[in-house]
Amino acid sequence: MGLTKQYLRFEAGPVFGVIGSRDCSICWLELNKVSRRYVAAAACEKVCVWDTVTGERLMVLHGGDSEVTCLAAHPARALLAAGCADGSVRLFSLSSGDLRVTLTGHRSAVSSVNFDSAGMRLVSGGKVSLIMDIFLQMQTTRSWCGTWWSKAGLYRLLGHKGAVTQVRFMHQHNCLVSSSKDTYVKFWDLDNQHCFKTLAGHLTEVWDFVLTENDSRLVTGSGDAELRVYTLQFTEGDDEPPAKAAREAPADGDEDGLESDRSNLECVRLGSIVRQGKGSVSRMVIDRHCRLVGFHGNDNTLELFFLNTEDDIARRRQKRIKKEQKRAREAGKEVTAAAQALQDELRRLPSINCPSKVKAVDVSLDGQQAKLTVLLANNSLSVYDVRVEARSDGAVVQPGSQLLLPGHRSEVRALDFSSDGTALLSASSEQLKVWNRSTHQCIRTLDCDPALAALFVPGDRHVLVAGKSGRLQLLELASGALLENVTAHSGEIWGMALTPDKRGFATASADKQVKLWRFELVSTEQDRRRLSFLHTASHTLSDDCLSIQFSPDGRLLAVALLDSTVQIFFTDTMKLFLSLYGHRLPVLCMDISHDSTLIATGSGDRNVKIWGLDFGDCHKSLFAHDDSVTGLKFVPRTHHFFTCGKDGQVKEWDADSHQRIQTLQGHCREVLALAVSPDGRHVLSSSRDRSLRLWQKTDEPLVLEEEREEERAKEEERRLATGPAAAVPGETDREAGRAGHKTADTERAAERLMEGITIYKQMSRALRQSSTVEVHPLMLAYGCSTPDAFMAEVLRRVKSSELEESLLVLPFSYVADLLYILERLLAASGEVELVSRCLTFLLRVHHGQIVTNGVLAPVIERLRAAAGREVGQLRDQIGFSRAGLEYLQRQLTERENISLFIDASERVKDKRQEAAAAGANGAACRAPDVKDCVVFLSCCCPIMSAAGWVC
Repeated sequence: MGLTKQYLRFEAGPVFGVIGSRDCSICWLELNKVSRRYVAAAACEKVCVWDTVTGERLMVLHGGDSEVTCLAAHPARALLAAGCADGSVRLFSLSSGDLRVTLTGHRSAVSSVNFDSAGMRLVSGGKVSLIMDIFLQMQTTRSWCGTWWSKAGLYRLLGHKGAVTQVRFMHQHNCLVSSSKDTYVKFWDLDNQHCFKTLAGHLTEVWDFVLTENDSRLVTGSGDAELRVYTLQFTEGDDEPPAKAAREAPADGDEDGLESDRSNLECVRLGSIVRQGKGSVSRMVIDRHCRLVGFHGNDNTLELFFLNTEDDIARRRQKRIKKEQKRAREAGKEVTAAAQALQDELRRLPSINCPSKVKAVDVSLDGQQAKLTVLLANNSLSVYDVRVEARSDGAVVQPGSQLLLPGHRSEVRALDFSSDGTALLSASSEQLKVWNRSTHQCIRTLDCDPALAALFVPGDRHVLVAGKSGRLQLLELASGALLENVTAHSGEIWGMALTPDKRGFATASADKQVKLWRFELVSTEQDRRRLSFLHTASHTLSDDCLSIQFSPDGRLLAVALLDSTVQIFFTDTMKLFLSLYGHRLPVLCMDISHDSTLIATGSGDRNVKIWGLDFGDCHKSLFAHDDSVTGLKFVPRTHHFFTCGKDGQVKEWDADSHQRIQTLQGHCREVLALAVSPDGRHVLSSSRDRSLRLWQKTDEPLVLEEEREEERAKEEERRLATGPAAAVPGETDREAGRAGHKTADTERAAERLMEGITIYKQMSRALRQSSTVEVHPLMLAYGCSTPDAFMAEVLRRVKSSELEESLLVLPFSYVADLLYILERLLAASGEVELVSRCLTFLLRVHHGQIVTNGVLAPVIERLRAAAGREVGQLRDQIGFSRAGLEYLQRQLTERENISLFIDASERVKDKRQEAAAAGANGAACRAPDVKDCVVFLSCCCPIMSAAGWVC
């Protein structure tokens, strides 16, 4: 049966208007060997790289459909990790801007992500009280002239009873530190995946913490007004690892063993720092050199602390002791030796008062010069330069550049297209912006009153704004001048609509009045004519007016009232024609079709009703959104219409068949406004996440049955992602578990494995019976001629992060067949690492069944011998290659040192010759003096130190 009606699909277009998401961190980036200039900030599901000097968006990193919740960068490897709300972690290459790796493991949003110092491991913390440690490896092969990645989840660490708020690697120990809403800070030994220390003492949630460079100090921020500073010290001479010692029974009187454990890590509270801000600590950051600490709460105050060097600590301690001794002598008390205090180690720098609430911050320190980038709650990015005084407690703070133009400071409440669809209009509480639809750049910004409705005046040279104050403002785009500022109503103007003849407009206000206006050309003092508008009529209704709309034929005027009804009047006489009632809550939006036969209304009761304008009968009531419907617009020359709601979705409907055509998902918060272009090929929407999204119509046909099937498949994927983890023997009641989890991708990978095993058995059986066998079509598609090569390719095509979960769902009959296949692949394919990984996981999971099944005993014995032999050869090969590379590195280093030493000698020789030539009367070259020695040593000492020489 053919299609009765064909629809065309709308796809997601560009996202603009948002500088940085409020709930995500920001970080400095180093691009092209330029540091402290580029900033990475999340923009909903994308990551934008901003140039703080030019104010332009340098790069947009696309990775998925889920909102980015946290960011971390590693400058040495040019990597950027982004944790997402769907539990995935995306890894981007900053050199090319490509998405390299997508790691899945969390079942809820990722709250924190960080690299280790070498950039080889990545740790992420989730909001379901688990930590996931992910190993990432990047290698460059010169002969292949490319870069290839291998990634694998190591394990997940379980132990916190609340959401993990922050997790960081220690700098000098193979340990991990995590904080959580359960008020605890835990220390994990990564060698055996065990929590060997739990730090208690916080009364509220621990929101963030920082570690110093030598792992000697820990600074934590919680829900109170104090920052707690702890001294960390690993005791020497303990042969037992910290985790093994921590497993011993706690001391008497401490049942849960939080402080009185027997680990070799001593945590002593050094003191507290009282914050100037109020409320809890939101974020804490520290620079790469671990000298400058910045933190903020839920206000607009950014506080800074500077960690002194050893010389500064000694100087400040000596100065403090002298003052205490002087006061003791004056008071006649005995002078005692003072211990080192917290005030000797930390210096409080002047706080920075930002224009709005601080949402994220990152610091970068170069000597005594620091640069801070701050993301504010009003969708702006500010840069501050801080110069730390060397010998005093002061600092000079200078405001730097600001990113303001690419976005609004508040939510966008009104949208409109120009008559030709090439320009976009967005209005918020403080300004309106005009955007170029093709380049998505802001071409005009004008100040205005808080706007509730805005539209282009016919001719697209002027903009009309209606706001909360009840005033109507007419602005000229070319000059930016405010031509008219008229008090039109005594209450908020909730609706405004142009007349069909484009010669006037109507306004609907909370003062229960509907007013009609007409555009006029008036003369100015310079005998020039400019556009204005005149009031022509007023009509008082029974309740507050929330929305207004003219029918395209100009015959009717529809007004939505606060009493949940829609009154339809004749335009010429303003007599009541129809009264539409049926909504349980007030109608917030409505629109009339192009042929003036249908009117669709959207209400706060989450329903959309389609009415006929001939008799006022309700054709259909649709449950449209999961929250209030905030916008509704018909597509020109069709009976299709778009709706948006506070559930964050935009939907397309067919008013004739009363079916939902498509759901456009992308917004992370409530959608507040909606507009459709005059040609019907573009849809513009705005949200509380400060983003403007442009949806574009394509030529791809859309079939409703297939669309519903895709929606059910996505719902199944979400169910699998948030469902309980599969039980694995040996992994119950442990602190460490598998890093991955079951998803739709792992199920599909398992199906491909089972299909590959079946084809392998069929082809092997056929080859044993006959030498000439037709190759299976799937083997041809994979480019394989033998069953062994085909099976090796099937295993290689499974993502490394999904391999274990794919093997976990295999039935045991397929596992037995796979063990026979692995035996052949171990010697034939050369994939020693991949085969060994599959083998060890299958043996660990199915150990009981394999032991009881005596048929597999010879296979396991042969696999044990072959795996040991192949792994030993691979280890020897890697060791030989590493030794050769280290030898080449030493040779290259010696050659560079000799070259630099010769260059330094030549420079000193040249300076001597220049000094001799500049001598009076051609005096002979003087003997080397102290200045020459200083110049020579300044050039050579770094080289000699690098080579291990003592100068």
